[in-house]
Amino acid sequence: MTAQEWMIVGVKAFFLVAVVVAVVFYVIVPLWRRLRSGPDAEMFNPTIPSLDDEADELEIPTDGKSGKPDRLAIIDQAKGDPRVTATMVSRWLKQKD
Repeated sequence: MTAQEWMIVGVKAFFLVAVVVAVVFYVIVPLWRRLRSGPDAEMFNPTIPSLDDEADELEIPTDGKSGKPDRLAIIDQAKGDPRVTATMVSRWLKQKD
């Protein structure tokens, strides 16, 4: 074999090794870590309420009120304590982000 043929074989071997290393580090290792970590803890959490119980069902209001306070009550409350209103608005803005 000539020097040029050896160089081609060397380049092919280099890229083959690079592909094998990339597959091991980016596919095999994360898959192995995922399998070793075990089941999801939230799936076995007994504090999560189940929706099968009748007591957990939401009650729909039938008295015609939507549950929201009227606009005048909100304005009176905001005028009464502006610090609480400012805190509430800042929380809304933080939640929006």
